[in-house]
Amino acid sequence: MATYYDYYLGYTKDNKIYPLGLYNAEGKMVPVISDSQSFASDLYELFDEVQNEQFSDELKKEFSYTVYSSDRVLEQVRYLKISDLPTGSCIKSGYFLISDIDKYESRKDDDDFDERDLFYEHLTPVAYSAKAMNELKFGKPTPELDCEGEEFPVYSAGDYAFYAYPDYYSKEYDALLIARVAKNFKFYDDKHKGCELVALEVTRY
Repeated sequence: MATYYDYYLGYTKDNKIYPLGLYNAEGKMVPVISDSQSFASDLYELFDEVQNEQFSDELKKEFSYTVYSSDRVLEQVRYLKISDLPTGSCIKSGYFLISDIDKYESRKDDDDFDERDLFYEHLTPVAYSAKAMNELKFGKPTPELDCEGEEFPVYSAGDYAFYAYPDYYSKEYDALLIARVAKNFKFYDDKHKGCELVALEVTRY
């Protein structure tokens, strides 16, 4: 059975947490992001559990279920202030293998393509500069053998090129999507004075 990480929006007021959205045409609360474990980032690790006393009646209504036809059980909901979402860039840059860059650039509309299979081998600009200088002095690296006597890849500076690409599987990318949606919600009325926007996370199995 697949595991999904669902992210919603909510807000806090007087130490209670309330649901905010999103809602579909049928009035059902739907997630801003819903990722299976295979494609999810580790953003969920930053969230804290909503304690029983923090559940508003409205939040209980959205995140509880009935057992034995009568008893209501609260789901495990976690939260993180929108202001505490990661703000780093989801753009990964550095020196990557030219062969990986070619594969990424030629992916076109391949639905099965997964860039996580690429870009394992990379260097920072400082490391690349040092590698290039060493090769000018001492020549290109020679092939090496592993403990079983098998040759494993050894790359020279000429095998790399500077490149940048968006990492759609990073927590920074997920945080960017959530923050952009949350940015559209602004409270001006007295009822919501002092409220703070939060992201809500529910793990479903």
